[in-house]
Amino acid sequence: MLLGAVGARAYGTGTVLQEAMMKNAQLRFRARLYAAMEGKNWTFLDLPENSSQALGSRARVAVAGTMNGHPFKSSVMPTGRGNHSLMVNRQMREGARASAGDEVDVAIARDTAPRTVKVPADLAKALRASAEAQANWKAFSTSHRKEYVAWIEDAKKSETRAARIRKAVAMIAAGKKQR
Repeated sequence: MLLGAVGARAYGTGTVLQEAMMKNAQLRFRARLYAAMEGKNWTFLDLPENSSQALGSRARVAVAGTMNGHPFKSSVMPTGRGNHSLMVNRQMREGARASAGDEVDVAIARDTAPRTVKVPADLAKALRASAEAQANWKAFSTSHRKEYVAWIEDAKKSETRAARIRKAVAMIAAGKKQR
């Protein structure tokens, strides 16, 4: 059964689909990956029609699932057409061995697990030394925290890491996000 404007086909219908998602069961469907803009590496897929109803939200929803058997965690965004869209990054495309134009098998469910970031001990110590940085860090989204941690952990030399921690704490205290 064709359910989506871009060709997403669900392995369930209407009320059954909604009931399954509300019970945190997986939504299974097949969809075609598409490039959002010519010359850009952004790839998306549309969830089946009425997926917003099945997900129980017309807002951003955290999900976990598989694409061609490759596991992922992400968020789906509303399209304004009663369904949601998933941005498929390079890691997801490579894991699924797919690219724009390919059809993929998708299984997703709401991800209700809390999003957490493991803060390295040296960064945690530096954050505790600044009340402003500590307060702002707690207010930052998981994504912004992950960006800071990745930037610090990507340093090859201990001097570079220490310098990045000092700079990060100053930026966080000022309320600046990494990107």
